[in-house]
Amino acid sequence: MPAKLSLENLIRKEWRAIFVFILLLASIYLINPLGVFGSGQKVIITNGQYAGQTFEAIFSQPIKTIDDYYFAMNQIKQGDSVICVIDGQKKIILAMENNSLGFNVSITPSRGLKYGLDIVGGTTVIIGFESPETVSNASEMIDRVYGVLNRRINSVGLTDMQIVKLKEENNYFLQISMAGTTREDLEQMLLRQGQFEAKIDNKTVFTGDQISKVGYPTVAQKGGYQLPLTITPGAAENYARILKTLDYSTEYKGYLNKKIVLLLDKENVSELLIANELKRSSADELITTSIKGSGGKKDADRMKALLESGSLPVQIKIYSMQPYSAKMGNVFLNEFLIALVSAFIGIAVLIFIRFKKIIDTLLVIGALVSELIIILGIAALIHWNLDIASIIALIAIVGSGVDNLIVILSEVRSGEQTGKTIHVRIERAFFVIYGSAFTTIASLLLFTTGVSFLKGFAITTIIGILVGVFITRPLFAHLISEVYTNRAPK
Repeated sequence: MPAKLSLENLIRKEWRAIFVFILLLASIYLINPLGVFGSGQKVIITNGQYAGQTFEAIFSQPIKTIDDYYFAMNQIKQGDSVICVIDGQKKIILAMENNSLGFNVSITPSRGLKYGLDIVGGTTVIIGFESPETVSNASEMIDRVYGVLNRRINSVGLTDMQIVKLKEENNYFLQISMAGTTREDLEQMLLRQGQFEAKIDNKTVFTGDQISKVGYPTVAQKGGYQLPLTITPGAAENYARILKTLDYSTEYKGYLNKKIVLLLDKENVSELLIANELKRSSADELITTSIKGSGGKKDADRMKALLESGSLPVQIKIYSMQPYSAKMGNVFLNEFLIALVSAFIGIAVLIFIRFKKIIDTLLVIGALVSELIIILGIAALIHWNLDIASIIALIAIVGSGVDNLIVILSEVRSGEQTGKTIHVRIERAFFVIYGSAFTTIASLLLFTTGVSFLKGFAITTIIGILVGVFITRPLFAHLISEVYTNRAPK
């Protein structure tokens, strides 16, 4: 019988198990099965003085979804004094028109798993040139539009997207399908020309073409964002030259007498005061600068995407926008769950027949289930859209995982015949596992770029391999070695 462990010794000895247990709890919370932890969504105001703040209630009616918001708006008449709760504070807002308080709103991502186009559908848009007859070399121009839009969409995160070039007679179009997007998001992302200018006293300081690098935005809790930029040396010299022509402001102490105006597609998006010390800055010091804007994270990400992707070479328009149906998505998910449960039952039976010990079987199944839960937790955390290829990868992960676990189990049990220590046998097992894992990762890395059907399969498989090799399999090896060490004759 093993000696009883104190709590301190137990924690010190079983830290791997405690770490994995915490990961499992966090993953289950992120996955949010059946919505038991709530949706996690918030309705965020994206314009005006309350930009970036959470719209919580109207007339004591909770606002938790976009549908809640628009249902409440439908009850509002022009001239009503509307009692709202915004960021926990009660506000009284006068409605200037029917069914509106003058706010634009968006919703934060819900907690839980996100599925791709082929599972839950999405929106399909066909776009083309606004004036096709004026576009010369249309084939080359549609390729340039494709490149700009592809960069824009990819720069805002791991959004499931398919872009297909179409040709009808002499006209070129792009068909874009995206999961989990609204009409407003698509119009803001696709139709904006993306021509950026920064001006002082109606003089151009720099343009979007003179931005060489865009950093990651920071968003203030009460709204507003700051986006760091790196501009070209020529633009920095022009910036320094214009600043030196300005005087100190008599109205705003500590600032110059002109503001820097930020324009996007000739629309004023922000006007910023310029600090006095910038007047004395050299061009080298102005290469790294920043812009500020109102709005929340979505606005900041959208501005970042527009600046990084560059401006469209021509004006485009949406010719059609339709929902993208995925009729077989639920059927596939149900069949996947049946296949997964069947696989676990089959694995459990075979492990028990081979090793004839219930504890071995339970540890193998526990390791595999833990691995899947942690992988899905990571997918939920990064808002990775699970498509059919990603879900197929989960089956492949179970297959490779059970192979590795059998290698570990066989090595540990082989000590009864070879006499080698458990530590040596586990090292030998992991030598095989590491070699197999890194070979597989190397072969899949090529498929993680672009929009290949195998991208989802490759990324999910790589995440699964890393979780298995560095988290669940070391814990399995530790637990199974504890079992056989304690069973060994003294």
